[in-house]
Amino acid sequence: MKVLKKKFICKTLNELLIAIANDVGTIFREIRFDSDLQKIQEEYVPKGELIFANLSNDLSQPDDYGITIGLHHQKAWDPKFVSVIDCRGDKGYRTYFYEMA
Repeated sequence: MKVLKKKFICKTLNELLIAIANDVGTIFREIRFDSDLQKIQEEYVPKGELIFANLSNDLSQPDDYGITIGLHHQKAWDPKFVSVIDCRGDKGYRTYFYEMA
């Protein structure tokens, strides 16, 4: 029988989520309003991440809940990926809720 070692020591699911995100090199950005989507686009498109210009189309269908985008122009200390989670409208009912510490 294979024994699994603990990679993360977390007390809450939120701590585990953050630890795993850091481990795989992503950050989570939630969209609750169309203005949130626009802010994300305004943040990344000027940095040369042009794929964010199409984000509204990528999340336009009722079953499009999120997308992970690989960054090409990030700084050395920035994560490699941005995971955008669509929580607008009825999609919000399927959102992972966690308690902020």
